[in-house]
Formats: sequence, C-alpha cells, structure tokens
Amino acid sequence: MNSELPIQWIVWGIVFFITMRCLITLSTMLRDRLQALLVAHVKNQQVKSKKRQRINELRGKIREKKANAEIVNANEKRAA
Repeated sequence: MNSELPIQWIVWGIVFFITMRCLITLSTMLRDRLQALLVAHVKNQQVKSKKRQRINELRGKIREKKANAEIVNANEKRAA
C-alpha cells in the first residue's frame, strides 16, 4: 500500500503535466489565431474608412461644382 501511493501520485503528476502542456499550447494557438483575425479586421476597417472618406471628399467636390454652376447660371440669367 505504501509503495502504491507514490506511484499513483507520480502517474497523476504526469497526467496533470501533460494536460497543462496541452492546454497551454491550445491557448497559445488560439491567442495567435485571434490576434491574426484582429489585425485583419483592423486593416479591413481602415480600408473601408479610407474609402468612405474619399467618397465624402468627392461628394463635397461635386456639391461645390454644382453650387458654382448654379451661381454661374444665376449670373448669366441676370445678365441676360
């Protein structure tokens, strides 16, 4: 009985060690995967943000041109 107890503890210690190594490896892999997904998401959002900003700039330029065209038309009608 006395010789079985240390052997049992050694076996359980080995099982615990292997289990912890597996869990640590899995958590590291998951962390790396999530980090990669986060980086990809941030880059995607930056691209979308730049596109939206460019669209808004172009819309502003179009509004300016329309406003200038309306002013020119109004001046031509007054002159005529």
